[in-house]
Amino acid sequence: MNANTQHVSVIGTGLMGSALAKALKKGGLPVTVWNRSKDKAEQLAPLGITVASSAADAIKPSDLVIVCLTDFQAVNETLRTPEIEAIISGKTIVNYTSGPARDARESSAWATANGSGYLHGAIFSYPGEIGEPNAEIAHSGPEALYKKHESALRFMAGQSRFIGEEVAYSCLLERAMFSFYFGSVFAFYQGSAVLDAENLPLDEYLSSAEKLLPVVAFTLKQTLEMHENDDYSGTNSHLGVHLAAVKGAYEDAIASGASSDLLETLCKMMERGIEIAGGQECELPVIFKAFKKS
Repeated sequence: MNANTQHVSVIGTGLMGSALAKALKKGGLPVTVWNRSKDKAEQLAPLGITVASSAADAIKPSDLVIVCLTDFQAVNETLRTPEIEAIISGKTIVNYTSGPARDARESSAWATANGSGYLHGAIFSYPGEIGEPNAEIAHSGPEALYKKHESALRFMAGQSRFIGEEVAYSCLLERAMFSFYFGSVFAFYQGSAVLDAENLPLDEYLSSAEKLLPVVAFTLKQTLEMHENDDYSGTNSHLGVHLAAVKGAYEDAIASGASSDLLETLCKMMERGIEIAGGQECELPVIFKAFKKS
């Protein structure tokens, strides 16, 4: 189907859903939306976007159905109705709702049982970036479905990509990215709290953190290489040196009156890494093994 004539439905018009609908409309597609709170959906009407009175009415005219709701409970309550199950055969559902991998698999099975195609997606951009060339969305599920709708999906994210046939892959990748994003941001907050308690300017800290990003990227690549080779020896700096440095930061946090919980956890994980190393002088990536065991 020509992407410029394909009708698209968007179920859920919160901040992200509205951004997705706007991007699709800007791409020249006919768009129909529905939201439980109708006032949020009606804000899109002046843009030429059709507002439906029910989810079923929104889905009827479309071959491609975009779902972006709060959680999978909302997805199930909205879609798993006799009215919608009677009309979704032959359509493709692309679900951007965040949730556990098991929920994506269950939604895929439900869609298949009702004759619908299903892709799951993970959005790695804020609403303000949607529709831009640098916006990123990862999709998983049947590759043929992704290719069929790729042109439309790229209206929402210039960096739209397919990552694998396992439908829950995008869910798991999203969860992994949560760990990376929030872990990094919280670590910055930890350091900021100590410097702020000592009445030191934070702009220099931000500048130094930005300069450290290439080192972080190097360490991430090194971790994958060492994991693949099952060899964590190296010539940069062994884990004992890193542990001493983090213990120093932990002591500074306590002395400043700032929270030290994060640093205490880091020390414990490093100590587990040293135990796993069994007396060998291993590099920081050996801690990956500690995370693989609960």
